[in-house]
Amino acid sequence: MVFRPALAPGAHLTRHDTTHLRIGDGDRVVLPDSEALQALVTAIDGVRDRDVVCREAAEHSGAPPGEVAGLLDLLIARGAVVDAEPWLRLLAPRNEIASAIRRGVDPETLADRAHTVLALHAAPSCADLADLIGAAARMGGLSQRADQPPDLHVLATTGEPPRDLIESLAATGAHVLPVALSEGRCIVGPWTDLGRTPCPRCADFAQALWGCGPCGLWPSLDRPDRLHGVGVETAQAAASLIVADLLAAADGRRPATVGTRFAIGPDAHHATRLAVDFAEDCTCHLLSSVGPGSPVR
Repeated sequence: MVFRPALAPGAHLTRHDTTHLRIGDGDRVVLPDSEALQALVTAIDGVRDRDVVCREAAEHSGAPPGEVAGLLDLLIARGAVVDAEPWLRLLAPRNEIASAIRRGVDPETLADRAHTVLALHAAPSCADLADLIGAAARMGGLSQRADQPPDLHVLATTGEPPRDLIESLAATGAHVLPVALSEGRCIVGPWTDLGRTPCPRCADFAQALWGCGPCGLWPSLDRPDRLHGVGVETAQAAASLIVADLLAAADGRRPATVGTRFAIGPDAHHATRLAVDFAEDCTCHLLSSVGPGSPVR
């Protein structure tokens, strides 16, 4: 089997003191400074196999090939160098793969991201938020191809999100995450998987039950380009939550906004959470009897 040396995810070659070099944090991998070590780390790229790497390092440093090969074996034994061959099989961004490894997550779970299609729908005044979400989603490995049916929809609007549009998108079998910007806040959720998760109308009933704001059972009659007062810090905080849920869904994990509506802002560090269950007066949960799967509570 081909072994393609790569530095352990997140590890870098730095100086420990005047005579030693260090790979990664701490003192676990501290070795005497030498031209062979510097040439070896420079040659390691996660693409070429170990024979090519050792040969190039030996040529650049003038060290015997056996010495370079022994040094590579030592780095492998101490965990400073790993095999990058599995990374090349996945269609996920390299940093996402490295991050998964650092967090102890099997990088194979990222394989479905490239096949998960995201569609962003944004009102004119929500274009900046949509740009943030789109850029981060691309960094995470999600596809945004327009020639394929979307698996995930993000609907960003000002004021109340259009319930009928959310339901029509969810009726295609896709997942829908509504986002509403209003009065300096970003309202995210609930995650809508028609018949399996509580829908925005269920959230309206939950909101009215607690009496902590207008229920929004009717669509907004205001202009879609009205100033919403959401600052960039709050938009970034909301985008982080939204992208985390999109990637969770692509990886087969449960999004945080399932059965939950978050309100972030006006301070970016302040958020409230509204628990949303299936409402008795909403018929969305009845669809589980005619569709695949079972309700997710």
